[in-house]
Amino acid sequence: MTKEESQKFVNEMFEPTAKNAIRDMKMAKLLFITKDGKFCSYIAKDYIEKMAKYSAYCKEEEQENWTKTIEQLIYMAGEVDDYFLLSELYSFENAAEIMECISNGSSWEDISKITHEQGHSGMTISSLGQRMLHFSPNGIQFAEEVIGEGWIKLLDNLNNAYKSEKKKEKKKQLSK
Repeated sequence: MTKEESQKFVNEMFEPTAKNAIRDMKMAKLLFITKDGKFCSYIAKDYIEKMAKYSAYCKEEEQENWTKTIEQLIYMAGEVDDYFLLSELYSFENAAEIMECISNGSSWEDISKITHEQGHSGMTISSLGQRMLHFSPNGIQFAEEVIGEGWIKLLDNLNNAYKSEKKKEKKKQLSK
């Protein structure tokens, strides 16, 4: 391995990605690496900070919860299946990308294209939709414009989240 290849490998291992954050947190737990009585993973900390910036695109009442939820998922490393954690964190990453694009004025056609390029299955589009409905001020519109009524009705968890957000929206409108 050349020096450049070695440096690239090391850089990739310490990049704050979901996969590296989970790996590092599992290692911290195995080795009992703690700080102030809490498991400590610098890659996980960097990943959480990287994702925290997207809380600015969330509903005001959910901004703090965005980061707390991501942190809670990271701290589940080693206790639940890695695939589950990665799926959950990727849904947050995908929602973050979409919320940022919406905030920057992208059209629904562009948002639909971005969502398609993310390569979703039925399970992951349901998870993404739930994240958007829960955290994004444009969640209902995203569900209707991008996911569509057919998928919403087909996917139970998404349908339940959609109905719940529609009820909340209706209550807000009635209280005005």
